[in-house]
Amino acid sequence: RKQDWIEKTLKKQSERAKNKKTFSQDELQELYNFGKAFLEENLPIWAKKIGVKTTGVKITSAKKRFGSCNARNSLCFSVYLFSYEKPAIEYVIVHELCHIKHHNHSKKFWSEVEKHLPDYKQREKLLKI
Repeated sequence: RKQDWIEKTLKKQSERAKNKKTFSQDELQELYNFGKAFLEENLPIWAKKIGVKTTGVKITSAKKRFGSCNARNSLCFSVYLFSYEKPAIEYVIVHELCHIKHHNHSKKFWSEVEKHLPDYKQREKLLKI
């Protein structure tokens, strides 16, 4: 009964695996340096626009998620995020900053994201290559 869905999902996973980027240690260091500079410049601007403050920011080697916000409003961003285009990076920054206001994915949360990035759905798609 679910065979079509299974085949479609397996094909999608296979495509993602083929397109998966790999990086050398030097490339990861470059991404880290770029990410650090990008966050130093852009995070305060977005935090001010959204009206929130972070308690800390880290760049990690997380492979499963591009960003996270913990209960103490500290943000983490994956070094791999910084291999994407600026609009995609900004989306993740705004997404995580909006979690400071709404620690969930409720309608209020998505409304807050959309208020600051009306094109967030297009930006989100940039991450799903």
